[in-house]
Amino acid sequence: MRRDKRIFRSTQRTEEYCMTTTASHLDGLSQEISALAAGAAAATVAITHKHHASSGFYWQPDIVVTASESLEARRSETVGVHTPDGKSLEGRIVGHDRGTDVALIRVAGAGVSLPMATKGAIVLGQALIAVGRTQQGETAALGFATLVGGAWRSMRGGDLSQRVLIDARLQRAAEGSAVIDTSGHLRGMAVFGPRRRVVLIPTDTIERSATELLAHGKIRRGYLGVSVQGVQLPASGAAGSPTLGLMVMGLDDKGPAATAGILRGDIFTAIDGKAPHSARALARLLPGTTIGQPKLADLVRGGQPMQVTVTVGEHPGS
Repeated sequence: MRRDKRIFRSTQRTEEYCMTTTASHLDGLSQEISALAAGAAAATVAITHKHHASSGFYWQPDIVVTASESLEARRSETVGVHTPDGKSLEGRIVGHDRGTDVALIRVAGAGVSLPMATKGAIVLGQALIAVGRTQQGETAALGFATLVGGAWRSMRGGDLSQRVLIDARLQRAAEGSAVIDTSGHLRGMAVFGPRRRVVLIPTDTIERSATELLAHGKIRRGYLGVSVQGVQLPASGAAGSPTLGLMVMGLDDKGPAATAGILRGDIFTAIDGKAPHSARALARLLPGTTIGQPKLADLVRGGQPMQVTVTVGEHPGS
């Protein structure tokens, strides 16, 4: 009996020790997460326009990044920007990139931006914190990277450097929150994807869009002035020869392609050595940075290969 009591007391002490140790670790983890969220919240703002509300964060001292989809205001319109120190300022829309869901707002003042992660892609299972601000106060949502993939293209035609889904519960007005890692470094912006899944817009994608928006107020796209359709090329027997091409079905008579001498019925097989197999693939070879640049187009005309140099124009719809 005495031995049983000793065993019971020993077991009880062990359980109490484990519970105390676990509680201590959880308290420490909770405090670390809280400190990270509080630090990041100092860089966030709440954004209001008519009946719409979203979150955002300082990218530069006078530039705020937010989710384009949650912001109905157009370029040069004004919105309300509510800062961490309780001020309500007037911000002006610099521009939208619908493809990457990035919008920029210029606001007077000197906001504090977050340090950006300089290396290392996000990995599966990595802990991430979405930190934002609404008119009711600061928000934070802890989650994990539940899907991690490579570069991808959004349904609206934007190119993103990494596909990341975050298993986090995000308030509607918190869309546009800053996403930080457990070192407190900025990893991107939280936006809603299909079925309100939280999608990460990576920092390098934001950087690319922001640079274009600040320079031009819009996302420019390259333009050749052609409409194309994929076709199968006859086998030539030569190793490495293309088997698919894009036939020119329509031609802007004043566009870059027509100016370069390209005709209806010509078949594109490559642009600067890269073979596009669809109209979307051709568009991806013509980002805004190619505007004004000469491109060497490999064509097939009447069964004969040829090359034409065409200078990329700016898409009239960009």
